[in-house]
Amino acid sequence: MQKQRKNILFSLLFGLGIFFGWTQNYPAQVQQTFYPPYQTKLSSYATSSNELLRVYLTMTDIQVANRQVRLQLKISGNGLQAQSNHFVIDASPVYLTGGTQTILTNLDLAPYFRLENLQGISAQQYSRSLPEGQYRICWEVYDFFTNQR
Repeated sequence: MQKQRKNILFSLLFGLGIFFGWTQNYPAQVQQTFYPPYQTKLSSYATSSNELLRVYLTMTDIQVANRQVRLQLKISGNGLQAQSNHFVIDASPVYLTGGTQTILTNLDLAPYFRLENLQGISAQQYSRSLPEGQYRICWEVYDFFTNQR
């Protein structure tokens, strides 16, 4: 009976260890808003002087202060699978502090939409309007030093 209790306790602790060891906590949250008129060319987000897009970054871990992060843009839909390079030329550094929200517009994020910073899209696709359909535009936040999402 004693050995059976130990086995059950060990199994429970081992199971909890695996569960908590594999869970991942994302302390940075991202939301985005696009403003009409919606642009059909990706290049419009790189060259427009009007505010077309806002990205809201919130660090939920209040113990974090002035953490440098890098962003990655991913666009998919209607046969297109494009993403920004890991190193985006001319991108300004982004720092997040716990409990505060950072707002970036397409004016701040223009380098992410430039052809030289995108992979998975040709110059022809980039210069034309995207074909009709639904597209998913996603921003991922990575710790600048550890490269952890």
